Amino acid sequence: MLLLGAANDRALGWSTGWMTGAVRWPGRHSYEICLFHIVVLGLMRDVLSKDQLSYGASLPWLFLFLGLTVVVAALVSRYVAEPANIALRRHYLAGRQRRDFSSTSVASDSK
Repeated sequence: MLLLGAANDRALGWSTGWMTGAVRWPGRHSYEICLFHIVVLGLMRDVLSKDQLSYGASLPWLFLFLGLTVVVAALVSRYVAEPANIALRRHYLAGRQRRDFSSTSVASDSK
């Protein structure tokens, strides 16, 4: 229902407010979550194996896993993915602008 209501909503409103942040944040960081949840799980399994984990500790361990995954995904997004995206866009857009400029100057020279 939330997706249907926000599909064509361009203005600030209920679909862009703070209440939907819990849905939008994992969507924006789903790639980092997908990549690094297994790293977090592997590191946690090195601390305690499945046999060592008691039934009573499994739920807090799950919450710890989810929390650490979110923190690692946020850190990777902020300090690795976003700077890399900015650098790549800057590099390729600068190259495209140079090509566009040289093709327009050649076209204007031929007139």
